[in-house]
Amino acid sequence: MAAIRLSLLLLKSLRSHIRNLKAEAIHRERHPGLTLGSPSRLTVSDPSALVVGDDVIIEAFSEILAIRNTPESSLPGFLTIGDHTRIGSFANIRATGGGISIGAHCLLAQHVSLIASNHARRTEDSFVEQAWRTDKAGVTIGNGVWIGTGAIILPGVSIGDNAIIGAGSVVTKNVPPGETWAGNPAQMIEAAP
Repeated sequence: MAAIRLSLLLLKSLRSHIRNLKAEAIHRERHPGLTLGSPSRLTVSDPSALVVGDDVIIEAFSEILAIRNTPESSLPGFLTIGDHTRIGSFANIRATGGGISIGAHCLLAQHVSLIASNHARRTEDSFVEQAWRTDKAGVTIGNGVWIGTGAIILPGVSIGDNAIIGAGSVVTKNVPPGETWAGNPAQMIEAAP
């Protein structure tokens, strides 16, 4: 019985590995400038939902969604990543119900989350049944931005060029160019030079 379980587990693992290899081949063909660490999950609803620049690296164990249309939102989801951007392992990027734009020459450390949309809040429905907010959606990250380990960027936030977000921060409002923000909720700790 144990040998059968082990065989089934190995077969399941092999199938998952083959699926990942096929997905990586498709993404390499469509986005030759993207290096995607394995294993990672990159789910793209259609080719127009993902635009990747040259020399972009997404490290292993990341989960990236770029879903153009979803019944929960009237806003299109899309993900754009600029040239020479590095995204660390275990990234959680959810470009659905709003767009996420990451500029060029950015550095996103490990365990960073970018969330394009969130549930609305109405008392008559459970959260699972509610449509996503359209008034506060999408994330825009400028060029040359550094986002520290474990930071969470919430819907509706824009981060200006050359800004720094400290590790573990939860960013709930716009960050001007060149400033350093940290904390939960994040606030300015150093003005632009």
